[in-house]
Amino acid sequence: MYKLLDFLTLLLNIRTTRNTTGAKPWAIHWFPKIWPVLRLTFLLLLGGFGLLFLTSFLTDAYFKEINTGKKIDSLSRVIVHYRQNHSVLPANLPEAVANDPQKRDLTRDSWGNQIHYLVQQQSRTFTLTSAGKDQQLFTADDLTLRVEVGSTI
Repeated sequence: MYKLLDFLTLLLNIRTTRNTTGAKPWAIHWFPKIWPVLRLTFLLLLGGFGLLFLTSFLTDAYFKEINTGKKIDSLSRVIVHYRQNHSVLPANLPEAVANDPQKRDLTRDSWGNQIHYLVQQQSRTFTLTSAGKDQQLFTADDLTLRVEVGSTI
C-alpha cells in the first residue's frame, strides 16, 4: 500500500513525510530572492507618492500667487482704460468691469476672495489688494498694487 501511495505522491509531485523529493513549498524557494525587490519597490512607491503630494501642495500655493498677481495687473489695466474713457476713476470694481463676464472674473483672487479696491480721486491713485494665502486683508502675505493715473487723457 505504501508503495502505491509513494508512487502517486511522486506522480502528482506531492511532498510527504516519507517522500522528500516532491514539490517544495512555493514560498520557500522564491520569496527570499524577491523580497529585496519588493521592499525597494514599496519604498520607491511610497517616496514617489510623498514627493508628488509635496510638489502639488507647494506648487498650488505658488501658482495661485502668480495667477492672482496677473489678475491684479489685468484689473489695473481695465481701471486705467475706464479712467481714459470716462475721465474719472470708477467708484467700485463692478462699475469698472461693467458686468462683463470675462472681466468680472478679475475681481476675485485665486483663493476665491474679492479683490479690495481703494480709490483716491484727489490724488488720482487706486490700490488693488488681494487677501493672499491666509485670506485676511492687511496682513504680511497680501498682494498689493498701487497705481497712480496720469492727469492727461
